Amino acid sequence: MNICISQITTMPSDLPTDLWAFSKAGWSAVELLLDKVDKYLEEHSIEQLQRLLAACNLTAVAAIGRAPADAGLLLESGSALDRFLAELARQLELCRMLRIPCLGVGSDPGTNRNRDWFPGAVRNLRVAGDMAKEVGVYVGLEFMSLAPPIGPFVLSTLAETRALVEAVAHPNVGFNLDLFHHYRGGGKTVDIANLSPDQLIHVHFCDVLGLPMTQLDDGHRVLPEEGDLPLDEIVGALQSCGYKGYLSLELLNEALWKEDPVVVAQRGWASMQRFVNNE
Repeated sequence: MNICISQITTMPSDLPTDLWAFSKAGWSAVELLLDKVDKYLEEHSIEQLQRLLAACNLTAVAAIGRAPADAGLLLESGSALDRFLAELARQLELCRMLRIPCLGVGSDPGTNRNRDWFPGAVRNLRVAGDMAKEVGVYVGLEFMSLAPPIGPFVLSTLAETRALVEAVAHPNVGFNLDLFHHYRGGGKTVDIANLSPDQLIHVHFCDVLGLPMTQLDDGHRVLPEEGDLPLDEIVGALQSCGYKGYLSLELLNEALWKEDPVVVAQRGWASMQRFVNNE
């Protein structure tokens, strides 16, 4: 199994600072945050970004899409959906130009959900899948379990997300698995072992502090071996289901965000070493 690091782990830093820090720490693969990519591209070209990645000996293996301001891919319709799909097309094209195989798309906020949302979500995801297929990219739908005011979301569990993806039945649409959201949503390790590798696009990896689930928020993500998740069992479950993708270290931890990004990248690299090629 391979490892990479998400730019979310060093959130306050800009893109060049992230990439050089990751390179110095020994990482060879990165998950790009398109918010940071877009900021960089305000003053630089795609070619310059490609050269920067090459200079840092980094391969971009996944991307995190820009979140919509309100409802998103699952709930939108009409002209609002057209605007969302136009932005999605732009992000997919960025992935194509940077040879990034998968784009993560977060679940919509749940406040606008109605009883009949599911058929529309299936239709919208099929359209997104067709767009992704045209440029050779996979869409990974990500469920999120968070308390108000950030949550709830339309999809907050693996079971809900898997059911939707199976209804969509598109070869370029699957789901991302974030260990924090899976744990907070009451998910079990056995749920992971029963997944189809054709549907599982990407994995966001972290440990989680041992607090009651209702008290957990994104800031309680910690480095592997600093929390209570059974990470070896989880990796074993991923192996047993046939997952061959990346474990992406993703930490929304404000204490780490205050540290030197090189130090954070080094600590992250050291914490992930036991999972490299652990097959």
